[in-house]
Amino acid sequence: MSMPPEAFQLYLHECAGIMIREARETEGSLASAIQKRHKIRHTDLDAIFEAANKLDADKYSRIYMIFQLMLYAGAAYRNFKELIAAPANGLGNVYVLPHWDITNTYKITTAYPYEPMNLFPGWSLTNLRNNQVMLDPHRVILYPSNIMATDLCGVDQSANPSTPQGLKTASILNPKDGQATRKKLNDDNPSTRPRSNTAYTQSLELIENTLELRLANIRKSLVHTKTLEVKNKFQKLRTELQSTTDAGVQHYQALIESITNNLNSQHPAIASINSAQKNWQIHRAKMIEYINECLSDINGFDKDDVVSMPQGPH
Repeated sequence: MSMPPEAFQLYLHECAGIMIREARETEGSLASAIQKRHKIRHTDLDAIFEAANKLDADKYSRIYMIFQLMLYAGAAYRNFKELIAAPANGLGNVYVLPHWDITNTYKITTAYPYEPMNLFPGWSLTNLRNNQVMLDPHRVILYPSNIMATDLCGVDQSANPSTPQGLKTASILNPKDGQATRKKLNDDNPSTRPRSNTAYTQSLELIENTLELRLANIRKSLVHTKTLEVKNKFQKLRTELQSTTDAGVQHYQALIESITNNLNSQHPAIASINSAQKNWQIHRAKMIEYINECLSDINGFDKDDVVSMPQGPH
């Protein structure tokens, strides 16, 4: 399964905002050591999708699980109600309109694993954390004029900062490459540069423990759950959606500012990111509005039933 081309284009445009500082750093051979990294682990997203797929259409448990999938994946689908209405074991047949391309539809199974908001460029050997826990934080080096650079040198993970693992790898693969990288590190002295999580990653880290705990129990439905408990779950979901939505807006704004300062204000990446930010806000606002409707409708909940509120247009 490959990443949809339009999602890949937005991912590349985001990479333009979080740049490798100079092309000469890589001299070609380091490209093989750079990969797309998932902030929330791919296998965890699959577990949520499978849990949602088994649930009946239009019930509170299906609504809750679909929104969990969009929350964990960093997704914003305009026609999310079609995911809620899909029959049990038929979720994979739904085509969605994502925030990164509202003119074409994509099969949900090709969209949720590769949401650009959930991806970032990084060294394949920078750390192994994403193989062990759910969240792989996206950290950046901050340069003057609000320019951001992905920390590709692995300084944070090395026991000896003067010789990070990435530099060791580069030197073994290609001595000239290693020399160029060491020169760049010495010139820019990145050990003195501030490092920070990106805004979206920061929002995930604030709820990381909650997400991990929920993931461990993700297959539990809302059957026989008391009204107050269900309301609490949906209220927490609404809060998390709002916080990650706001963080996503900050994420896009920081990219635009970095591209403007690092490249130019007319760079094609800016138009792409502006469009993604606009649709992200629109789609997420509709999602939050829907959760508010669920909270109004859920009074008297005594079983996992079909929602009684009007479904309305998609």
